[in-house]
Amino acid sequence: EKFRPLSGRTNVVLTKAASEPGFASPYPEGVLVASSVKAAVEALSAREDVGEIFVIGGQAAYEEAIGIPSCDRIFITRVGKDIDCDAFFPAFDASAYEVVHVSATRSHEGLPYDFIV
Repeated sequence: EKFRPLSGRTNVVLTKAASEPGFASPYPEGVLVASSVKAAVEALSAREDVGEIFVIGGQAAYEEAIGIPSCDRIFITRVGKDIDCDAFFPAFDASAYEVVHVSATRSHEGLPYDFIV
């Protein structure tokens, strides 16, 4: 199956098509569709069954999310090695956030990483 919702949570798919007239969601019942992170946050904030909202990618969604005033935490996986890639977490004003946790450095197949909140 191409798309499987993550269990135990409300799932939102971002697609620009959601803002087009006559858009019909191709996703399973219960999966919300929004045209932007802002639209998703607005819809989710109106629901009583949603306590926290997590944006899980990609780069454009992260860029939009960190510009939303209610974004008060960033969970980062910091990789301790330069890797040739073409997508990155966007630059942000680190002084707007307080580091509250840094995990012990771990390694997976020789790649060191840690988690920062």
